[in-house]
Amino acid sequence: MSAVTAGTINSNRVGDINNGGTLTLTTGGSTPTIGALTINSGGTLTCSRLLTVNGAMNITGTINLSGTRANVFNGDVTLNSGAVYNETAPNTPTITATL
Repeated sequence: MSAVTAGTINSNRVGDINNGGTLTLTTGGSTPTIGALTINSGGTLTCSRLLTVNGAMNITGTINLSGTRANVFNGDVTLNSGAVYNETAPNTPTITATL
């Protein structure tokens, strides 16, 4: 897997956000679509726009979702020990696999 520390994830890219790494997705163009995503301990994903994850999502770090967007998670979502999952606005994500 390729490590992501900051910037934009390309469509269907598989990525890890590692310890100390931060990925921030704010307002802008198209909806970010990620193939699979791992947020390791100490890593953070902050997203204030619609997010689609088509593969498995494995979280040990922090994910911050804001805005009233119906995010779509098409793979298994695993919240490991130490994971922080924050939604700062009413949101009903679509999870098509298991949580």
